[in-house]
Amino acid sequence: TSFYDQTAFMLGTLTYEQRNFKEAKLWFAKVNESKLLGNARYDYEFRYAYTLLQLKDYSNSRYYFGKLIGQHTKYESAANYYYAYTEYTQKHYEKALAGFLKVKDDPEYKDFVPYYIVQIYYQQKKYDELMPLAEDLLKKNPNNENNLEIYRILGECYYQRKDYQKTIEYLSKYQAKASKVVRNEMYLLGISYYNEGDCDNAVKSLSKTTTEDDEMSQNAFLHLGIC
Repeated sequence: TSFYDQTAFMLGTLTYEQRNFKEAKLWFAKVNESKLLGNARYDYEFRYAYTLLQLKDYSNSRYYFGKLIGQHTKYESAANYYYAYTEYTQKHYEKALAGFLKVKDDPEYKDFVPYYIVQIYYQQKKYDELMPLAEDLLKKNPNNENNLEIYRILGECYYQRKDYQKTIEYLSKYQAKASKVVRNEMYLLGISYYNEGDCDNAVKSLSKTTTEDDEMSQNAFLHLGIC
């Protein structure tokens, strides 16, 4: 083993453990990993990958996490999770989904990976897969801070199915907890109240959507007029 590579790896590890990722990257970049013996190579790949992730160098981080997948080391689950996460940040949803599905039942990741999976299904418009998973998440984790986005997504899904009662159920929860509501969601909520014959709440929601001169505002004004 080259003393130079071993020393650079050790100094990289020291600064990595101090969470000084900029300096850790400088040391890790000097290492020729083929000169590291045994499990040291896997330790190096994981620490370098995680360092790059912290520095938002997602492309190179993904490369090193990818090298760990399938190696049957102690890093297997973490590598799958972080590899999937880097794919997610790059909007490579199909690859991200494959990685997240591998760790969705892992005790370390099961509390938040399903939220990523719901987001991916939403981006892919796979609403049939999304809805039961999202509703199960709300049952299992009623107080999770990520539920706000789940309320919004489920509200949209039910609106597309013309289930206005369910749309109201989820979007009103979203409205109650959101610090700043999305204009589109207030429009869907208002139209749902309108279709359920609740003009008072329809007016409250739709009046929040007429801030811009566009088709949504025109539609909102039309329904406000009818109410």
